[in-house]
Amino acid sequence: MDIKSALELTKEAGFEIAEPLDPSKLRFMREVRDMCAADKCRQYNKKWVCPPACGEIGEMAARYHRFSDGVIFQTVRDMQDCFDFESVGELMATHRSAMSKLLDTLNGLDEEVAFFGSDGCGNCKECAYPGEPCRFPKRAFPSLEACGLLVCDVCKDNGVPYYYGLNKVAFTGAFLFNPEKRNN
Repeated sequence: MDIKSALELTKEAGFEIAEPLDPSKLRFMREVRDMCAADKCRQYNKKWVCPPACGEIGEMAARYHRFSDGVIFQTVRDMQDCFDFESVGELMATHRSAMSKLLDTLNGLDEEVAFFGSDGCGNCKECAYPGEPCRFPKRAFPSLEACGLLVCDVCKDNGVPYYYGLNKVAFTGAFLFNPEKRNN
């Protein structure tokens, strides 16, 4: 897969926004991960794809900086007002559906891919963590934030808007790959 085909696959999955992402610009920050614990995220220490189970910051940088290419993608929607939670919920469902379709496509390729969502994978009603291994390791993915990535910075560093204006909401995800390496 090259960047052109990666962008096409992303658009075909249903994302309005799909742009190249430079993995070397990803800044893995402990402060972002610390917000998960400090803000008492309801997923912290409860899922394989969330901190601390998804790995330490140093591990994240080593794991993901070895990729040479990537795609950042978004789903964007207008809202009636800032309290239009129905539109936010609909957009999240649309975003999750497109992520699932894209992940199925990527998993069907002979490529090593690292996938990030805008929320945990959501594959199981209740995660097997910590007592059992992940039930769906090929469909499990962390959020950008779980990896210590500040989404607004990832967007800015890759020329993608983060804020689309008043009464708009956007969900962001990404995937990384190495065109020259095959997954054996």
